[in-house]
Amino acid sequence: MAGSQNAPSLRQLIENLELHNQLCQVYEKPEQWKGALVSFVKAGVQKGHCCLCIGHPARTKPLKRELELEGIDLDAAVRDGAIVFTSHLSAPGKDNGDDPAGLLAFLSGETENALRHGFRTLRVSADMKVIFDGEMGSRDHFHIEKRLHKFFLDHPCLGFWQYDGRVFDLETLRAVSLCHPHILWGTTVRRNYFHLFSPEFPPEAGAEREVEIRLPSQDLKARHGRRPFFADVFAHASQPIVYDYAEGLTFANKAFFKLLGHEGRSSIRLGKGQHISAPKWRATEMKALEELHRTGKPVAYEVEFARPDGSLVPVDCLLDVTLDSEGRTVYLGFAKDVTEKKLQERAVRESEACNRMIVETAEEGIWRSDEEFRTAYANPKLLSMIGYSMEEVMGKSPSFFLFDEDQASYSIPMEERKEGRAARYEGRLKRKDGSLLWVIVSSTLIRDENGVFSGIFAMLTDISALKETEEWLRQNEAKLEDLVLKRTAQLRESEERLRRLADNLITAQETERRKVARELHDDISQRLAILAIELGKFNRSTSAIPVQARQLLTELERGLIGVSTDVHSISSQLHPSIIDDLGLADALRAQCSTFSQRTHIPFCFSAEDVRPDLGRDLSLCTYRIVQEALRNVARHAQASMVTVFLREAESLLTLSISDNGRGFQAGQRKGHGLGLTSMEERARLAGGRLTVSSVPGEGTIVKLEVPLAEPSDRSAGKARKRGNG
Repeated sequence: MAGSQNAPSLRQLIENLELHNQLCQVYEKPEQWKGALVSFVKAGVQKGHCCLCIGHPARTKPLKRELELEGIDLDAAVRDGAIVFTSHLSAPGKDNGDDPAGLLAFLSGETENALRHGFRTLRVSADMKVIFDGEMGSRDHFHIEKRLHKFFLDHPCLGFWQYDGRVFDLETLRAVSLCHPHILWGTTVRRNYFHLFSPEFPPEAGAEREVEIRLPSQDLKARHGRRPFFADVFAHASQPIVYDYAEGLTFANKAFFKLLGHEGRSSIRLGKGQHISAPKWRATEMKALEELHRTGKPVAYEVEFARPDGSLVPVDCLLDVTLDSEGRTVYLGFAKDVTEKKLQERAVRESEACNRMIVETAEEGIWRSDEEFRTAYANPKLLSMIGYSMEEVMGKSPSFFLFDEDQASYSIPMEERKEGRAARYEGRLKRKDGSLLWVIVSSTLIRDENGVFSGIFAMLTDISALKETEEWLRQNEAKLEDLVLKRTAQLRESEERLRRLADNLITAQETERRKVARELHDDISQRLAILAIELGKFNRSTSAIPVQARQLLTELERGLIGVSTDVHSISSQLHPSIIDDLGLADALRAQCSTFSQRTHIPFCFSAEDVRPDLGRDLSLCTYRIVQEALRNVARHAQASMVTVFLREAESLLTLSISDNGRGFQAGQRKGHGLGLTSMEERARLAGGRLTVSSVPGEGTIVKLEVPLAEPSDRSAGKARKRGNG
């Protein structure tokens, strides 16, 4: 882009920049600020100036690289103090309102330091993000620029200010445009026809007169023969601006006309003594004007502008005065429509009233402190809880409401509150009458707009009744514990008696079964066998017996033999003597075979490394569990296959009986009578553990595990496995 007519080039502007002058740049790309800043610093090094570069540390590295590419011995320049890089200084607007005293003091010290070390002048450049921290608005900027301009006139230095157009708001950048005779927009030099800057102020204010406020374009065109660039900047600014020449010329931008309700017009005529503001604000305006002349600083005040339709619009105004480039007095007025702000303030007031009503009527105690933990507010509920009045608690530290023994533990929790930790805790307070108040405290930190701790907000819930109940429970806890221990001991004793009874019943049952089985086997079975033998002898001893009688005798002989067989089977079921004769594995195989013959359900039996001398009790227990499990399969499972597996390994006897029947759910065990219960008791009596797992439709698995007192003496590498189906 070509520069404006009559505007020097960037190189010319920098090379011809003399003492007491300032140059301003608005950029949006890194190469723009780097190119201009490198030219500025290089010119300073060549002219023997001390170049002070104020900027963020992230900008220093690329700047150094560009300077070295320009042929500057950077190490020597830094060592000699010809170039100084810094990001630390006292920034304006942080401690002294809008007074840039910190910045001016810093620049004054750096100027003296440069002269003391033999440099002709201080050439200072600054990234204004560092100076203003990106927070200064256009209203502050005029005052800052006037102070800087006065400083540069009084000190042998020159400056180069760089504004990042992506960081600063549009109003600030437009304010920048009004404060410098030349502006760098990127790398294009623009002459500023709206340069209104002067270091001094007029001694008196203009009298009331007839005024015509109009848009500035025609006047500027008449004065300069064309419409300059900065006419657009002023005319199209979104903030309403008006400037008034003391000798009678008054101009306002389009935003100001719109604010007054004259949008679309090019002029407004006010007669002598007429004002834009409502009558009740005249005294406010005169007071602001007097303060402006007395202090020389911009004055902010609030008025209401009257529109043609009679409505009033609330406005925040900023009034300033200066001289233009031709030495004429100019009053600058900046306005901002605060209708929305007023509505928000009203909403805030209504919200605060509503919140206060909620706080005042809350059933929870509410407490507010300042940054020193002094009481700033307590609601009526809290006052009634502690028995004090508002006057008595104001300014009091929380330690005032603590018992003496709790004072030592007060400071640490308060510091934790300050750091944002432990927001909920129990505590006790001392009422005015000295009685105890237990509370639950829920606290949260209060921070100001800068994030600095400014107090604590807490809600307190009275839990004294709960604590009294807890104390009563503690006092009766020992009694309750003794009662529970006694009841537990009684239950354990009852359980032990039931277990002993169950053991005795099972033992007695097995003893009685063994006795009955012995009588059936040794007496009745033998007698039946003798009768069958004698009957057979009689039938075969003579031929004189009729044929029909002989057939009858033969049938009687067969019947006796069948009864004898049944008696023998009953005897075996009552007491399987086969266990004593052949061992547990063979007894179980025989039992499975008998089960299959009776139910026609195929079976698979296998045994691994089972010694024959497991002991009568364990063998009989295992046999009975298999017997009961097979009985359940026959009654309920509807299975087509049964598998029985017995193994002894690592001093553990393992038995499993599985079927592929319909299975059952855990809640259906009650429908199986006492079978599973008796199996569990037998397993417990043998010192083992019985588990039953079943899935509906997938069958049932009964598993017994019994630790053995002595491990098997067989070799570890040998295994004996027998099985059939």
